[in-house]
Amino acid sequence: PPFFMSYVNKQAEAGRIFGRVMTYYTLGFGSLIVLVFFAAKPLVMSMTAATFHESWVVVGLVATGFALKGWYLITLPGISFARKLHWQSIIEWIAAISNIGLNFWLIPIYGILGAAMATAISYLTLPVVAWLVSRKFLTVLYQWDRLALSSTAVATASGLIFYFSGSYVGWSYYGLISNFIVVLAFFAFCKLSPSALVIIKASANSIIPLLIPCSSSPAPASISNKKKSTKLLTVVSLWPTPTVSISIMSKPAASHKIILSLVLL
Repeated sequence: PPFFMSYVNKQAEAGRIFGRVMTYYTLGFGSLIVLVFFAAKPLVMSMTAATFHESWVVVGLVATGFALKGWYLITLPGISFARKLHWQSIIEWIAAISNIGLNFWLIPIYGILGAAMATAISYLTLPVVAWLVSRKFLTVLYQWDRLALSSTAVATASGLIFYFSGSYVGWSYYGLISNFIVVLAFFAFCKLSPSALVIIKASANSIIPLLIPCSSSPAPASISNKKKSTKLLTVVSLWPTPTVSISIMSKPAASHKIILSLVLL
């Protein structure tokens, strides 16, 4: 894709940027996968004849396969930068052959669901093999802890929705699952939001910021120097809800320290 090729001469920066792209892609499309699993059965049953109602079981898995294709594209730039494009053909042939083999194995056992499972698994081989090859040519700083947490959250939510969809459909079911998803998403958001501690030394005429990261890869922050008429500000972040306290002094001391906790993506 043009975005990735724009970094062909900036590979040191690319390693950091592509890792973040993978993280946010996983969060965004993972949320869409959960939504597809959630809506698959009611949509199929309301929009098709009774003969096709059972096809809802493949919708979420096929959507998962297409999302995994995105993972594959994100892992490809190393191969493209090195001009080793024959590896791309080899990787896709591996996925195709695995899909054929999985179809022969799973369809006799699970029927149409087996075909969907084979599709999702074969699409998973694309990013896995591409990453194994591409890392030889380009070092990408993937945020493995975030990827593991978000992938686990998506898989857990999707699996529970799929399981309960097959046993019972009703408003109580959707209420239960939707509440679970909200709680899970909130937990994932809090865990995936690195924090940074900004210690500011303030005087009567200026403030000097010092950024101390609380995680390995905090988001960038920018603070401008301004004259302040009041000089006491305290922001205390208590997970998961930040608590803000502001105090104003008409005659501030010559200098003091302000501790400000910022929650950044």
